[in-house]
Formats: sequence, structure tokens, C-alpha cells
Amino acid sequence: MLLACSVVGLAWSLWPLRTNAGAAAQAEPRPGDAAAATAVAVETPAGPPAQRLDVAAFDAPVWRSPPKPKVEVPVVPPPPPLRLQLLAIELGGDGRPVAVLFYDQDRDTAEKVPAGGSYQGFTVTIGADQVEFRSTVEGGPRLTLIRDQTAAGGTRP
Repeated sequence: MLLACSVVGLAWSLWPLRTNAGAAAQAEPRPGDAAAATAVAVETPAGPPAQRLDVAAFDAPVWRSPPKPKVEVPVVPPPPPLRLQLLAIELGGDGRPVAVLFYDQDRDTAEKVPAGGSYQGFTVTIGADQVEFRSTVEGGPRLTLIRDQTAAGGTRP
């Protein structure tokens, strides 16, 4: 069955088709042949003359999305750097850090901030022997205060 279909398809594709193009090609006028010129004029369809295709019409953009409005993101300047000195880390009854006591050189005051609190735009994180100040602004500065081991009788690494 497949072989029969293949043979029929091959024969059909190679079989010459009868078209008006073949008749028009045979009837092309030769120079000085008035009868052939008359035959060609008869075979042309009646109606308006064919116009050339304007390809410039295809140069137009098919879709143009409107420009997105520019949204200016306000730039929040980072807070000024802190000049602090760690004085003490207050521990609770369970031994966990509860608050931190530090000296602010710019204000000339001692400040106490609870664990997880904030101070001048910085969030305070308290560890066993260090305190970290992280800026609330993303990508802002970070300050880490470390307890001086020599003051507690230890040695510096």
C-alpha cells in the first residue's frame, strides 16, 4: 500500500501540468509577427492594469509599545558614621545579652540600647563579646564594636 501511494505521488509530482503560463509562453510574439501579438492581447484579463507592489508600506513598525515613564527612586543618604566606644554588655539572668552600654564621642554621652533596638538609624545586634550596628538603609555602613580582652585580664590575639 505504501509503495503504491509513493508511486502515485511520484508520478503526480513529475507529470506536467497544463497552465495558462505555458500557453502564454508558447504564444509570445516574435519580432514582426502581428498574429501572435494579437493572440497575446486577447489572453490578458480585462480590468484595471496591474499596479506595482509598494514595498515601502512594509517598513512601518507593526507594534510599538509606549515608552515607560521614568520613576525616580529617591536616594536616601546613609546616616553619618558612628564614633562609638563599647563600655559594657549587660547580661540577663540566663546569661544572654540584654542591653549594651557605649560611649558616643560626637555627643559626649554614655548611651544604653536594648538588644534589637535602634540608635541613630542603626539596628543594634548584641553578641557575647561584640556589638554590631547595621544601617537601616540597604547597603549602608556597618560598625562592629568588640570587647577589649586586655581590659578583662585576657590577652589580645
